[in-house]
Amino acid sequence: MVPRGKKIDPGSEQELEFIRTRVGELETRLAKHLEAARIWQASERRYQALVENLQDLVWQLDPTGRILYLNPVWERLTGFTVEETLGRRFTEFQSAAASARDLRTLADLLAGPGGDLRGYETVFLHKDGRPIHFLVNASAVCDPEGRIIGAYGTSTDITERRRLEHAEAARTGRIIRYQEALLQLRERERKTFIFVTH
Repeated sequence: MVPRGKKIDPGSEQELEFIRTRVGELETRLAKHLEAARIWQASERRYQALVENLQDLVWQLDPTGRILYLNPVWERLTGFTVEETLGRRFTEFQSAAASARDLRTLADLLAGPGGDLRGYETVFLHKDGRPIHFLVNASAVCDPEGRIIGAYGTSTDITERRRLEHAEAARTGRIIRYQEALLQLRERERKTFIFVTH
């Protein structure tokens, strides 16, 4: 190593040693950077595989509601391909009533920093027109300067749960109607019995 402030003669052994040392330091730094990049890429691949294999829908929107990202679950749940959906507004896949309500909800979510949405229920339409019920959790996304640039979140398909709840409600309603009819029948029988016995 050359002491600070001391001149090196060009072409001298001292200059060659200095260059070898500097090259060695640069190679070490480069190797560390390459290893860090390799680790980062492996981490990115694991994260991507995790997101793409979830059972829940993972999505990202810009501030206008345009879809920027969807994991492959979208295709299974809606019948639309990811490719035909990206860049379109999410409201194109909903009824007018659901889209109006969800646009207001998105505006509220993006209204200020720290926007968060938990347990929000909404309905999308399958390509064949049938409703798909979702339970949504979402957060506002900010850029490095703190400006809100969209939202990301997950949506869980609760269609079967809703179907079972409606079926149970209908069954309970029928039981109540049968019980009321039975009570009315018993009351008529009682009145008839009283009338006949007097």
